[in-house]
Amino acid sequence: MELYRVTLRPSGDFCYADFESYFCARSGYTVGHDQAWYTHTDTGVYFYFDYHLAQEPAGDVVTFDLHLGQPSYFAREAVIELEALIQSCGMRGKCLDAHGASVAYQSETFLKGYDRANREFCKKKRAGEQDQNQNAEMLLSQQQQILDWQWNYGRGDLQQTLGSEMVVPQISLFGLKQRVLRGIAWLDAGGIMVPRVDVILLNRRRLAPRKFLLKIPDMALVNYEEIEPLLVKYGVASGGGAYQLSYEIPPQEIQAFFRSRTRHRRSLDILLSNDRVLDREIYNAND
Repeated sequence: MELYRVTLRPSGDFCYADFESYFCARSGYTVGHDQAWYTHTDTGVYFYFDYHLAQEPAGDVVTFDLHLGQPSYFAREAVIELEALIQSCGMRGKCLDAHGASVAYQSETFLKGYDRANREFCKKKRAGEQDQNQNAEMLLSQQQQILDWQWNYGRGDLQQTLGSEMVVPQISLFGLKQRVLRGIAWLDAGGIMVPRVDVILLNRRRLAPRKFLLKIPDMALVNYEEIEPLLVKYGVASGGGAYQLSYEIPPQEIQAFFRSRTRHRRSLDILLSNDRVLDREIYNAND
């Protein structure tokens, strides 16, 4: 796997103990063996920092590596972590710019440089594929990817603000009929903030249809447009086209909708990992 790298030089007396202490105190990191590995469970973003002992008089070096062939929002989330490290520890960085030249790190330079490297990587990847349609269904627009990333990245804070009575769901990606569909899971018609997506996975436990007098938990997959009239009727419009549904007991009409839908037998088999779905504009560049 090819990588896009930023080289960081600490100032002052920064050492590995400081590296370890900084990343252990920061959310999302696993630290060990001279490495800090970042993962975000809601966005699917991952990357890592390595600490290198001095091989030259200039002193120790910290490197940041991000895989190529990822959605562009991986780089946007990386900027948040890079900026925090640079500001907290007084580091100076070098990265490749949009022309492939090594320059001083700046967030915009980094983003443009990663996009350039990603386009080159995808161009080589396409050229090496025998079946040019192999990954055609694994693409979404860059704008939509970034909007969904912003939702997922901020959902933890929004969940804390709204409290436990209302779920802020993660926007997930589903592969269905050679298409990438954006969707959420909704449990038993409970209180929820519903963003505008393509499909909604109805997770039915209490509202599962009966079979031989027993309720057997299952799932049903519905298009957003099927349930939108109920969201408009019982929800409150929120920012970005989302609807906020808040109630102690779900309305009978929504409960009936949940119960009436046909079971989807392969819901768990079609969930895609976020890093498999690339920006359409990046993947198809130079076509």
